[in-house]
Amino acid sequence: MLKRLLALVLTLLPNANTVLADEPGYSIKDCGNVKVRICTGDGYEEVNKVAIIGELTRRLTENMGYQEPVLLDFVHAYGGAGTADHFVSFGDGTDPGALDWGSLPAGTTTPHLESPGIVITQVSHSFDVATTLKLVEYAAAHVDEIKRDQRMHQCKSSSWSVPSIAKDKIAEIIPAPVSPAIEKVWKKWTIRPKTGSEKFPGINYCFKDGKYIVYYWSGSRYQRCLLSLDDIYDFQKVSSWQAIVFDTPESFYYVAGDRYRGTDRRACSKRHVIEDTANYHRPYEALSLGDDKIAICFSYIVASPPGSKIPMMMKHRTLIYRPEQDDLVQDLDELLDNR
Repeated sequence: MLKRLLALVLTLLPNANTVLADEPGYSIKDCGNVKVRICTGDGYEEVNKVAIIGELTRRLTENMGYQEPVLLDFVHAYGGAGTADHFVSFGDGTDPGALDWGSLPAGTTTPHLESPGIVITQVSHSFDVATTLKLVEYAAAHVDEIKRDQRMHQCKSSSWSVPSIAKDKIAEIIPAPVSPAIEKVWKKWTIRPKTGSEKFPGINYCFKDGKYIVYYWSGSRYQRCLLSLDDIYDFQKVSSWQAIVFDTPESFYYVAGDRYRGTDRRACSKRHVIEDTANYHRPYEALSLGDDKIAICFSYIVASPPGSKIPMMMKHRTLIYRPEQDDLVQDLDELLDNR
């Protein structure tokens, strides 16, 4: 049985034994007067999260009566937590040369706003809704001060510099309480954009009242909230009614909606922790193996055993999660070796 299961996993997941490439690229989305740009690797959920932030920013600036352009520029430091950095300026969003990632000739810069406006630049491994909206709210109310006071500031984790108001001022804005204006903006559901093979109805998530809420919609007015989280690291749909939701790079929840109205199923699992991830930071690959098993696969680099001629080697892992039992097999190869 175990051999057949392993063969099935390898057949259905042909890329399970390859590492997802860390190839930075740009994704740009327009939300009214707000332009959202993110530099990240392929398949990261931050692309969908910053799209949500863009829509919330559009609503906030509209409510504030600010109609000029806004650029939200996100640099996704997906390789690790590092040190988050934030910049607030007014301009046309011209790229610092070091951010071109080789996509433009050396020394080339390009503006991303047709006319000058607010520019919020952030460098982080995860982008926080409240932080961004606080910076936007301050900027929209203090445009003249920003124009007067902005100077070039160096990024903490890089050699490039970005125009910004004083970092001390930004450090005061971020921890401040969320304003009533922001609370009003996020009372309405802001739904994760649909992508690729996702079809409606089914499982998705939205942002509301400062939380990410995973829900199931049967296609009518019936809605079922399955899970509420402060943050989502990765969101892997394995069917229209099942998903693996990672709250961190090392932990996840299984959620399931009702395939048929009235069906009684486990809505949400306990929180499962993936052991020995070696600081894995890429999107996982998840696939349903029928109704009773889900494979979660990833690969990463580890040190070779002592005496090996190659200092580093690839470690491949396939985990098996069983929804009915709510249990997790940490390593299918190890299970087979010890059977």
